[in-house]
Amino acid sequence: MKAANFLIGMLTFFQTFFYGSFKSTFSERIIGGEIAANKAHPYQVALLVNDKYQCSGSIISVQHILTAGHCVDRTETKQLKVIVGTNNFKTDDQKYSVFLRYLHENYNRVNILNDIAVLYIKYGITLSENVKVIKLSTTQPLVGSAAVVAGWGVTTDSSSQASFVLRSLNVTIKHPFDCVTALKGYPMQNPMMICTEGRFLQGPCFGDSGGALTQANKQYGIVSWSVGCAKGQPMVYTNVANYIIWLNKVTENTITT
Repeated sequence: MKAANFLIGMLTFFQTFFYGSFKSTFSERIIGGEIAANKAHPYQVALLVNDKYQCSGSIISVQHILTAGHCVDRTETKQLKVIVGTNNFKTDDQKYSVFLRYLHENYNRVNILNDIAVLYIKYGITLSENVKVIKLSTTQPLVGSAAVVAGWGVTTDSSSQASFVLRSLNVTIKHPFDCVTALKGYPMQNPMMICTEGRFLQGPCFGDSGGALTQANKQYGIVSWSVGCAKGQPMVYTNVANYIIWLNKVTENTITT
């Protein structure tokens, strides 16, 4: 029964996430976070589809953006743009069109496996104090350690409006096996995923997908999925360390670790 409910929830998630409604079983936004300090997340980008906010992402080279696969799997490259260098995605003076999209060849939309994609900016991004490349981790984060996630997603369960202002939240890394137990019947795959503890009224949800899970100015994870929004269930992230070879391939070895 749980597997059946999961598949139904997944279908609902992808229909609602890409076609305007923010009410679903699976979700990605910051609930219970705080407004991010200026320049605190200079790697953060807002991903637009047809000039409407869709997801977050991170700058991993002057020509490459890292995001979640489910953010772009149903779009055409010509629909994609990114905004960099601002905490308010309504400020679009640093907007770039996406030239190429690389979706992981083993991405599975039904089970949200290999939920990772890279976007190529043909003429490159201009770096500054507000716009910086983030290094990628080649190791797992320590269980019990603190990490940070940020995004522009909606901030309450009852809202359907993304937050124009970037918000961030401190989270704690959980042991993958704890999350496998908590998410029994759902596609928690160790070690391809990282998870953080679930909290009531705090956590990523709609609109935060694709954002970076970071520690000490390194990216460890990509916001991927959860069961419900800030309902006390763990949040699941794509584990960046397991994709370094793939990332070097698609970026032609331009990433920094």
